[in-house]
Amino acid sequence: DQRVGPPAGAQHHPAAVQLAAGAAGTAITLGVTAPLVAVGALAGRTAVNFTKLYETTMIVFESMLGGKEAAGALYSSLLDIAKGSTYAQETFLECGKKLVGMGIDAETTKAILQATTDAVAGFGGSAENIKNVTDAFAKMSNSGRVSMEEINSLSDNGVQALKILANQ
Repeated sequence: DQRVGPPAGAQHHPAAVQLAAGAAGTAITLGVTAPLVAVGALAGRTAVNFTKLYETTMIVFESMLGGKEAAGALYSSLLDIAKGSTYAQETFLECGKKLVGMGIDAETTKAILQATTDAVAGFGGSAENIKNVTDAFAKMSNSGRVSMEEINSLSDNGVQALKILANQ
């Protein structure tokens, strides 16, 4: 007959039981508190990073689009695209900032990001695919020409560029 109880000799030493209980309580507290503190710190960093992204995005948008109203309208449109997708808002703000910074107007930026999102989501792609397609469009816009490198980049990331061009 095996019984579960205090360690041998503990019934003779109440201080040992109290010490063991205190150690167990400390371990449980640390096991719960430490992860909660870490989550709180991560959330704080994430909020600061998003605030910085918002500020830098709005600076680019205001500068390139001619003011706060146009910047705010594009910002809202990009958030709407994000809400209609499974991708993070940050993806669209970073990509929008890149496209606008390369001189692409607000309407074209929205159209590119909506079409890119639809294409990438259609094959189960990631936010990284959206960024890669944006990079390809930014390079094409900057150079004023389309190279096979960009065509291949688009195709590698879910946009069937050759098929689209063949239909034009």
